[in-house]
Amino acid sequence: MGLLNARSHLVCLGVLACCMFNGPPHASSLTVPTFLHRHSPAGDHQLLSVEHPSFHDPKKLKFATSSQESQPSVLGVLKSNASRISDGDDVIISWSGVRDARDADWIAVYCPLHTTDDDYLDFFPVNVSSSWKLGHGSVQMKLFNMREDYEFRYYSTTSAGHVEGTNRVRVTVDTYEPCHGHLSLTEDSAEMRISWTSRCDDVPLVRYAQTLSHAYDSDDSDNGDHAVVSDVPVSLITRRTYTARQMCAPPANVTAAISFRDPGCTFSAVMSELKPGVYYDYEYGSKSANNTKHASFRSPQPPETEVAHVRFIAYGDMGVQYHPYYWLRPGAETIAEAVSRDIRTSAQELEPVDVVCHFGDLSYAVGHGYLWEQWGWLLAKMAQYVPYMVGVGNHEYDHVLPSPHSDRDVSNATGSGYRPSWGNMGRDSHGECGVPTYTRFTMPTGRYGGNSVFWYSFEVPLVRFVMLSTEHSLEAKSEQYAWLESLLRNVNRTTHPWLVVMAHRPAYSVVTGHKGDNTFGEHLRSQLDDLLMTYHVNLVLTGHMHSYQRSCPGYMGGCRPDGTAPVHIVVGTSGAQLTSGAEFPADFTMAAWINFGYCRVDANSTNLHVDFITVEQGSQKHTISDTVDIPLWRAA
Repeated sequence: MGLLNARSHLVCLGVLACCMFNGPPHASSLTVPTFLHRHSPAGDHQLLSVEHPSFHDPKKLKFATSSQESQPSVLGVLKSNASRISDGDDVIISWSGVRDARDADWIAVYCPLHTTDDDYLDFFPVNVSSSWKLGHGSVQMKLFNMREDYEFRYYSTTSAGHVEGTNRVRVTVDTYEPCHGHLSLTEDSAEMRISWTSRCDDVPLVRYAQTLSHAYDSDDSDNGDHAVVSDVPVSLITRRTYTARQMCAPPANVTAAISFRDPGCTFSAVMSELKPGVYYDYEYGSKSANNTKHASFRSPQPPETEVAHVRFIAYGDMGVQYHPYYWLRPGAETIAEAVSRDIRTSAQELEPVDVVCHFGDLSYAVGHGYLWEQWGWLLAKMAQYVPYMVGVGNHEYDHVLPSPHSDRDVSNATGSGYRPSWGNMGRDSHGECGVPTYTRFTMPTGRYGGNSVFWYSFEVPLVRFVMLSTEHSLEAKSEQYAWLESLLRNVNRTTHPWLVVMAHRPAYSVVTGHKGDNTFGEHLRSQLDDLLMTYHVNLVLTGHMHSYQRSCPGYMGGCRPDGTAPVHIVVGTSGAQLTSGAEFPADFTMAAWINFGYCRVDANSTNLHVDFITVEQGSQKHTISDTVDIPLWRAA
């Protein structure tokens, strides 16, 4: 589907025919999905943005005051097919007995439920159901455990405004349910970290044991065939949270249903003294509420271990965009399920995935807390089973205003951070300034140094990984550059013949209509190419541009023979709206695709094999759309 040789300067035609995410990915009018991910009322098949005026249309959302209140002629009945849900459950909200129903009637979703009429989380018009004129209908939707119960209210249209036309319906959650479970590597190969979200006053529990199984459990059940069971002491389980005060600007620092909401606490525990390369079952969650989840993982192997093969998955730019009424399942959920299948299948074929790497633009929450909750549900599909290592992108970090309560942000940068005159940094985090990402994820910095989730290094047998932040300075005198140079200089290339650098913004990407990003890439090449060449970096993986692009072995924008310069691959295709109508005119671009997909990389002692796997929306069909074999570094 549309492989392009960029030297032909052709327009890319690889966009999925049914894709509803059109337009440039970094336009100023970023689409921020509503909680229900509704479509624009214009009927253009685009998602409605919660920041668009039509989400708060005063003509549609005029509430009658108590003095004006005029009740509808006959009250109807509102129902839910479930009174209690777990994270990510589907529910059906139905109504009946509504006389004189009008297409301006609508049903609002509230969470938390004890709130004013106008502090709704989302709403939908009753005319989404074909039977609404008959006074009844139903809608299916997905709800997420945000540690608050839900309430639904039907609003009827009257001359004075909207008034409640039925009973209210409440759907409860277990506020101690462990959500967003994700593994990550530590500095010690005999350890694995598990992190999750729950209420801050929870008493946590983590328990693990070696199992004789050779594949991941897929049913969240304990298979029962274990060696000695170990518990992580409660005193060693940490908890972290953040408040609106720590954010830098609206909407992130405004407390409301659709912006800042209580994130609960991120609990984190390290499972230690693991045997190398074997499977463990584990459970994590609430001891006080007796609510835990079960999953499995394969323990890391010491980085100096001689192995025949390692495998990792890599991508950037996911988000959460899915369709509420299920006739189209867009990229994020499709990719999360495809990666989850790949993890299970690889384990069954005895070629397990060692790690998943996500280099920035994670949830695209941009100041809207409910999107972190929704993305956490997607994250757990993959990250409960394989360590999930993340970096920051512009939509996690970039901010114009400094933190109002500190002269430094969570990355220890002053003011509004790194903002060179040639850069196109904006307010892309919409006030988050890295706070939620920093709090929710713990990356390893104890052995090789670094700066928490912003830049760090980790390793598996054969491969050393480096995660950078292109939202912070990489100029020669910067803190990050000095750390990187020291790190690369000391990599043991005998035990680690492959050196993989990851970051959010690409150095080797030229896309029509993206002048600011193209300029940014030119500066990254001038800052980093000499360093990458000096220390024989093999592969650079980035995102930011919502497409797939593979370069030749590149140095200062030109091409060199195989094995004498790094190959750069852009893979910003894991769910966010795809770039459309673009050309890739640079001579260094060898292949370009505009499809949802991810990279799967296999390494042995002599070859690094990279596949770009594209996935059709809403299906299990996948295709290896591009392949490259990278040889060991050789003399030029």
